[in-house]
Amino acid sequence: MAPVRGMAILKKLRCNRSLLRPLLERVGVDAVYLFCLEGFSQNANAFGRLLAPNSGMEVPFTGSAVGCMGAYLGNYKLFHGSVFKVEQDHLPGRPGTGTVEITRSNTDIEAVRVAESAVKTMAGHVLVDYRVG
Repeated sequence: MAPVRGMAILKKLRCNRSLLRPLLERVGVDAVYLFCLEGFSQNANAFGRLLAPNSGMEVPFTGSAVGCMGAYLGNYKLFHGSVFKVEQDHLPGRPGTGTVEITRSNTDIEAVRVAESAVKTMAGHVLVDYRVG
């Protein structure tokens, strides 16, 4: 998780794989999720970009990254409500929007739920050769 100060930073961001890959390896992760507490559109509360140089570079909307962001925001008390809208991947032209719900008991986070819709972007077939050598 890498919070940034605003949308302007995420819009300007250009990633250099050859520099990002060794940095991520040094800290023991495969990707970095950069986010701000502004939406790409007016009805969203947050926007993020998941950069994964070993997976093609920028990853479309991912509930796992967004859920971790929800836990981060709740843990550090950066978002005080229980439900917020988040957007991801609008800049490369594959917009995704989801809803994050944080359930708390007193000051502890009990659950983080992510709801999103999916759009089929491709289809394919897997051919398996069942012949035994």
